[in-house]
Amino acid sequence: MLNCFGQRFAAVLERQKPGFENIILKFNKMVGVFTGSDETDFFQTETFGHILETLKQHPDCCEIKEKKEKLTLVFEKVTSVKTALGRLALLT
Repeated sequence: MLNCFGQRFAAVLERQKPGFENIILKFNKMVGVFTGSDETDFFQTETFGHILETLKQHPDCCEIKEKKEKLTLVFEKVTSVKTALGRLALLT
């Protein structure tokens, strides 16, 4: 059952992940790892601009961090899949 749940969650995330190469959900935290490095064209796109605008409007929703030359978006207090999808919906 867990495998089926994981596959369904992965399918929903695939449709909703704006510019992330990977999304990790564990320990009441969700971390989205952005695609590529600083030189990637993604950071010049309208999608990334929208994410930055959302961060300005909702500074408590998440935090941008750089770790190991990768830019990540960290969401705290994500206790359920429903919460995770709601947070991602803010970005799209």
